[in-house]
Amino acid sequence: MVQAIIPEERTENLVGSLEAYLSANFTASAIKWQGVPFKEDAHGAWIEPIAIIGDGWFHRQVGPGQIGKTRPVIYNINIRVKQTYIEGPSVSKHIRARICDQLSNIFRETVTIPVKDHVTGGGTPPTVGEVYCFNTEQTEFGFLDNVAQYAYNCSVTMQWLHKWTTP
Repeated sequence: MVQAIIPEERTENLVGSLEAYLSANFTASAIKWQGVPFKEDAHGAWIEPIAIIGDGWFHRQVGPGQIGKTRPVIYNINIRVKQTYIEGPSVSKHIRARICDQLSNIFRETVTIPVKDHVTGGGTPPTVGEVYCFNTEQTEFGFLDNVAQYAYNCSVTMQWLHKWTTP
């Protein structure tokens, strides 16, 4: 018999909570969300976040009537900066550093982000779990000639306790 999906096991709640947290705390550039129309021409710099959720480590019991696993989450944030934005007369040459600094601060080690029930929670979704940040790495990919953009990446490693009811 298939068990009903509970809010604690919905990856949609995890992704929605990461998006809400980033939206509320990030101001250094525009955000290009997956699946949402975005006009690159209107922006000099932007980020493109995506959550990658790994399989994890199984736990026998994580709560009354619940089993689960600790799952690694990599919040991969691509950073795009147009050449004209960096080299223009009235913009900051240090926009990449500003973006990376803000992302590193938002997702600093030991930060705990509440996971809310965005699927069934209504107007003020209840908290159904937490995701813990423990590592942030930055990578520079250099200049992309074909699109005249500089490409960077900020990757945040997190852990999430994924729960479900016992059969």
